[in-house]
Formats: sequence, structure tokens, C-alpha cells
Amino acid sequence: MIHLENSLGKAVEVAEVTGMYLSEARNALEGDLETEILMAEDDQAEYGTVIAQSPAAGETVSQGETVTLTVCVRDVAGMELEAAGELVTRLELQPEVEHAFSADVREGCVVKAELEPENGIARLT
Repeated sequence: MIHLENSLGKAVEVAEVTGMYLSEARNALEGDLETEILMAEDDQAEYGTVIAQSPAAGETVSQGETVTLTVCVRDVAGMELEAAGELVTRLELQPEVEHAFSADVREGCVVKAELEPENGIARLT
């Protein structure tokens, strides 16, 4: 009988990135692991920070595997445009500003925001 062992590649321990801003978390995982981003509302966490990760910190995975990062977002509608733009850049999104009339939202504030992480943009109207 011949016993064969298959290599799983280089083993990598997943770093703890919860609580970090998205860019910091990606930097901590860069080189060994890929990242996938999910967005979720959380009133307790700071906007743009990682609120969950999978696999968990300390787990051993193969180099090149994907770590899913859930990042805190909130609706920026009603915020001043400049402040909303600063927040969405924490998500590594480029703000795209569109202008619209609104009887309900004061001038200079966001009427609607559409986050498109797959395209790397945040549409702010």
C-alpha cells in the first residue's frame, strides 16, 4: 500500500481585523489572503469598520483563500454632501455626485445614496 499526502499549500493564520477600517483590514490580510466585502447596518459600530469576519481570527487556511469582511454602513441620506463623501471613502468607494431637487431635504445634503462596492462607487444624489 502506498500512502499519498496532498499539499494544501502554504498555511496562513487569519489575522484579527474586526474593529479596523476596511483599508487597514485589507492591508493586514494583503499578500496571503483575498477579501470579499459585505455591508451591513450597525448602530453600535463606527462607519466603515469591519464588524465581522469569516473565517474567524486565528483559524488556519490555505494561502489565497478568501476572507469575508462585513463592514458597517449607515444610510447617509440627509447628511451634508461633504460629510457623506468622507464616510463612503472609508469604504474605499469613489463618490459620484448627482444633483436633484427635493422639497424634503435641505440644499447641500444627500437625498439618496446607492453603494455599489462591486463597481467601486457610491452614487450620492
